[in-house]
Amino acid sequence: EEDDTSLFIKPKDFSTIRIKVASTITINAKKMDDYNCTFSIKDRESSKEMWRIRKTYAQILSFDAEIRPFIEFFGLPPIPEKPLFSSATPAKVDSRGQALQMYFDSIFLMPHIPQMVLLKICRYISVDFVNPLDDYRSGARKEGFLIRRYKGLGTSWKIRWCQVDGPALEIYDQPGGSLIEQIQLSGSQIGRQSSDVVAEDRGYRHALLVIESSKSLKLSGLSPKHFFCAESDFERDEWIKIMIEFTEVCVYTSDENFTTWDQTDERTLLLHIEPEEMLRNKATIQPHSLAEPFNDVGAPTDDNGCMPLDEGSLKQNRKTKIRHLFPFRSKQNLTEDLLPILPVTLSDNQPGVQKNMQNYLERLDLSEELSKAVFGRDLDYAFTLSTHEFRGVMVPSICFRCLDFLTRTGAIYEEGIFRMSGSAAAIRSLKEIFNTRFDVDLFDTPLKPDIHTVSGLLKTYLRELPGSLFGDATYCDLQNIVTTRINQIPQSEISLMIRNFLRDSSNIDEIHYNFCLVIFGFLRSVIANSSRNKMSLKNVCIVFVPTLNISVDILSICLVDYDFIFGDLAPVPDTEREILDLQIPTF
Repeated sequence: EEDDTSLFIKPKDFSTIRIKVASTITINAKKMDDYNCTFSIKDRESSKEMWRIRKTYAQILSFDAEIRPFIEFFGLPPIPEKPLFSSATPAKVDSRGQALQMYFDSIFLMPHIPQMVLLKICRYISVDFVNPLDDYRSGARKEGFLIRRYKGLGTSWKIRWCQVDGPALEIYDQPGGSLIEQIQLSGSQIGRQSSDVVAEDRGYRHALLVIESSKSLKLSGLSPKHFFCAESDFERDEWIKIMIEFTEVCVYTSDENFTTWDQTDERTLLLHIEPEEMLRNKATIQPHSLAEPFNDVGAPTDDNGCMPLDEGSLKQNRKTKIRHLFPFRSKQNLTEDLLPILPVTLSDNQPGVQKNMQNYLERLDLSEELSKAVFGRDLDYAFTLSTHEFRGVMVPSICFRCLDFLTRTGAIYEEGIFRMSGSAAAIRSLKEIFNTRFDVDLFDTPLKPDIHTVSGLLKTYLRELPGSLFGDATYCDLQNIVTTRINQIPQSEISLMIRNFLRDSSNIDEIHYNFCLVIFGFLRSVIANSSRNKMSLKNVCIVFVPTLNISVDILSICLVDYDFIFGDLAPVPDTEREILDLQIPTF
């Protein structure tokens, strides 16, 4: 047995921690393409960070190659591809961070991890410790990386090191590097991206906006707008919390009209962030002006999509609505979860509302064609889009194409079928094709998928079904039948009850029954050839309990007694049944 005395966390305590992706922005790289990521190891119960590690992309790949052969059949997602790490666009930074987080989250959802693999994981997170003294820190109130939007020939995003320790946001080319820009915070207004589909479609993620005061810049009629994106909403809100403290307008004795704005909890705008060209030609924002926060498409805006600045009409609702953005007055109760924002109530005859509602909906492009898709939709809906006959029953085309391909290529004899991963890129491409065309011959596509790619496509479809493959109401009834009797009567009797229940057409419709018939039938044929494909009943249940989101008891009974429940043979004798000692979570 390998020594674990030098580990920060022992294998037996692995379930007490969580691995969180702190940043995917490369720090102190020796070479241009030597990307690295920073991970935070947190206590599961308190969510407090215990230590940080930093891994190069090569180290992440090596770790994946070391553990994947042992736990891949539990559904280990792929590592994001290397080119994704070269981008500074917020959407791709967010995408690679989410993919890595999903990878490590899946490890903690696995029902059983071999001790040897646990030791490898614990050893992996116990080295490459990040010493806070090694990372550049100036001692500023807030410092770190932000993604800065620049407007030139097109829009570009640059990763910048930023610091706030006074009335200016300082921007550096790198940690400890040269100062390249200062943004005055005095009198500025700070906006944060709302949960807005339009903003996300335009590439913003976890965005904030600083609108500088024209008075602080001694400019007339100009309020420069600066867009930034963080790596998470929490990180973005931390930046805003600090910036807000320095937005007080300094009193200049030489300017009688330059007054101090001291309402600390009323300085944050909730913005549906728009492109630069849509923010031009707006009225000058004075230090005392305050736009009404909003979180729905009916919020007050001018004809260009920017919020009106009529302070008089906003005073009545200001205190009750804006205080919900960030409780800056109260330092004790700052948490990751923000308080809910109260919606703004508008009358239908308010000027500009209907026009802006129409503009918003047009930008969303809510056409019927875009709403059509096979993946992630109800089984009934996929059935109406396209169907084929498989073994005497009609099923959605996505199901037919996958099962037909796997049958004709002898997939039931393939070692590791449904356990091995196919090409993630090919699966994504095929998914898009089915979502747009609803049917495609997998033998006649330029992608030329292999067995594992098609089996992965089928698993993806099944995993994304919004409801049970039995139908939600039917599954609830089956669950009640099984859970109340599983330890009281022989399983063969439970199989009889399931058979009688499913053969009553009032309990399950034809579409769901036929779907169960072909899916369970194919899995049963896989198990029947487990001596060659290494996919025993246990292994199939490990893979498909989370994929189908059903209990291991129901799945195992439907597979063991498939020929009895869906056919005319006798149930398997109770003395010949395999005992499954599995605790697999479903969600």
